[in-house]
Amino acid sequence: MFPLSMFKNDEAELLESGRVQMGDVEIGYGVAGAGRPVVLIHGLGGSIRWWRRNIQSLAQHYRVYCIDLIGFGDSRCKHPFVLEEAATWLAKWMVKMGLRGATVIGHSMGGFIAADLAADYPHLVERLILVNAAIMPMGNNMMQHCLALAKEARPGTLDLLPVFLGDAYRAGMRTLWRACHELCASDIRHKLLTIQAPTLIIWGEEDALLPLEQGRALLHLIPGAKLVRVRGCGHTPLWERPLEVNRVMLDFLKPQKPARRSTIRSVAARGQTAPAAAAAQHTA
Repeated sequence: MFPLSMFKNDEAELLESGRVQMGDVEIGYGVAGAGRPVVLIHGLGGSIRWWRRNIQSLAQHYRVYCIDLIGFGDSRCKHPFVLEEAATWLAKWMVKMGLRGATVIGHSMGGFIAADLAADYPHLVERLILVNAAIMPMGNNMMQHCLALAKEARPGTLDLLPVFLGDAYRAGMRTLWRACHELCASDIRHKLLTIQAPTLIIWGEEDALLPLEQGRALLHLIPGAKLVRVRGCGHTPLWERPLEVNRVMLDFLKPQKPARRSTIRSVAARGQTAPAAAAAQHTA
């Protein structure tokens, strides 16, 4: 189902593929590793391929499930993508797969869906990680969003461009336009205060599409959340700075006492004078 050539080296050997049929919806996914479940949710126009630089690191410790959202990747079917239904379909898929108490990690639009899932189905989400999550209201100025997306074409993302274009082509303009419109018009801020799962927010400091201020806003809306800023990258730190992001995620997933208050820390990009491991932590 998933061409293993889309993954590199050991990741091709780790990934297994599967499909789940639920009524007129068929969901494709990839699996790697063993242990407690971790679910990865891609963003708008993406697919499981966006996680190729994170799978191997996570799969050394956990059972990693990479899902293609309805209408994207290998989950294209007659049923259209509807943003307000996405968390419910994801919950149904998790129950079908026997995944309860999972860590759920979402990037961009996938972060919106992950947060929606954590709020509405708390028994399914043990921990929550939001990577440059498109949760705060964005407005309907499509031209402004397109210009911001164009600014994301930076040296660290040039090799992501063919992946993005290929995934966008497979999804089709109708699905992309509908998802973008619904995302810009949606507002789930009233749900965020109900999230019970310990939450880590990861944000590329130079994100032109979703500025860091949005990450700071989420920090104060989600109880006990932590914010880690990744320096020297934009909207896709999972791709631009995978070593730093993987380490931060694994540190967060280690058994630890629940945070008593929201915190912010910063992760230095490679080449910075201060190593990421020694990044300062301070209260928001």
